[in-house]
Amino acid sequence: MSKLVFILGAGCSAAAGAPTMPKFLDAAESISRSKQLLETDQGKFDLVFRAYDCLQSIYSKSSEIDLLNVESLFAAFEMAETIGNLRGLAEPHSASQLIPAIKRTIVRTIELTVVFPSKGAPVPYGQFCTWLKSRPQEISILTFNYDLCLDWALQLAGLRPDYRLPNDGLEGRGSVDVLKLHGSLNWAFCQQCGIVPKRLYALSPVELGMILRPAGGNDVRLAITDAIAYQTCSRCSKSFYGEPAIVPPTWNKGGFSADSMKTVWASAASHLAEAEYIVIIGYSVPPTDHFFHYLYALGTMSTTRVKKIIVYNPDTAVEERYRRLLGPTASSRFTFRSGQDGKFEYAIPCFGRDLGNW
Repeated sequence: MSKLVFILGAGCSAAAGAPTMPKFLDAAESISRSKQLLETDQGKFDLVFRAYDCLQSIYSKSSEIDLLNVESLFAAFEMAETIGNLRGLAEPHSASQLIPAIKRTIVRTIELTVVFPSKGAPVPYGQFCTWLKSRPQEISILTFNYDLCLDWALQLAGLRPDYRLPNDGLEGRGSVDVLKLHGSLNWAFCQQCGIVPKRLYALSPVELGMILRPAGGNDVRLAITDAIAYQTCSRCSKSFYGEPAIVPPTWNKGGFSADSMKTVWASAASHLAEAEYIVIIGYSVPPTDHFFHYLYALGTMSTTRVKKIIVYNPDTAVEERYRRLLGPTASSRFTFRSGQDGKFEYAIPCFGRDLGNW
C-alpha cells in the first residue's frame, strides 16, 4: 500500500481547459450553441437543457439545490429517472433518457474543451509526473476526473497507471496505482466482462489517427469515445456499450457498482487506510458526493497514524468543508493552502516544503 496518497479533483485539469463542476454547464451550453455537434449529440445536449429549465421551479424553492453545478443536476436527473417523470418535459418517456443524455453531454464537453500539446503533457501534469517518478511505488493517486490528462502525462513519463480493474490485464503490475473513482473516458463497458480500459500506449497508429483532432496551433484534442464505440471486447468479442464507463458523482453510482468498480473503490479505501500522508488538490468536497464522505471515513478507519493532510484549493470557502469532513483529531494535522498557492501548478513546487521528509 501507499505511504502517500494524492486525491485529485476537477480543478487539477483547469489549466488544460477542463471546466470545473460549477462552470461545466456554461461550457456545455456554449458548445451546444456553437453548432459543432452531430445531430445525435445535439439532441442529447438539448434534452439536458430542457430538463434543466424544468427544474428551475425546484431550484427557486430550495436553497440547497445548486443546479448550476453539473453534479447537482446529475443527482436530480437520477431521481427523475427513478420515479419515471420530470414535470414539464413534453415527452414523458424523456425522463428515461436523461442519464444517457447527461453522460454524453459530459463526455463531449470534456473532449471539446481539454487541450493536449502535440508534444509534451498537459499543464501542469508533466511537472506532477516528473515529481512522482522518484518514488512511484510509495504513491497512489485517487482522482474524480473523467479526463485523460493524467493518463497521457504518465505515459509520456514512462509510467503505466494501474487502474486496479479486474479486466485490465495489468492489475498489480503497473508503475503507480491510479484509481479513477468516477470512471474514465478511456474505459469501455462490456455487458459480459464489465469495464475494460483502452490504454493509450496500446493504441495503434490507425486508432491514434481516429482520436487525435486538431485544436489550433500545435495542440490536439482526444476523441477516444468515438474509437471505443466501434470496437469489440477482446475477451468475448461483443460490442462495447456506446458510452465510456463514467460514473455519476452521486451516491447511486448508476449501475456501475458491479465487480469492476468495486475493485477500484476497495483499492482506494485500502490506500487511504495505509496512508501516512494525504494530499488533496482541486477537489471541493461537493455536498452531493456522499460516496466520498463515506469512502474517506471508512478508508481511514485503521491503525495507521496520518501524519499530514494537505489541501490545495484556491477557494478559501472550501476549508470549512474539509474541517467538518476530517473531524477534530485529523484537523490537528491539517494544512490548507488557498489563493495562488492552492492552484495545482503552484502547489507542485511546494510539495517538498509541505510534506517534509516523508
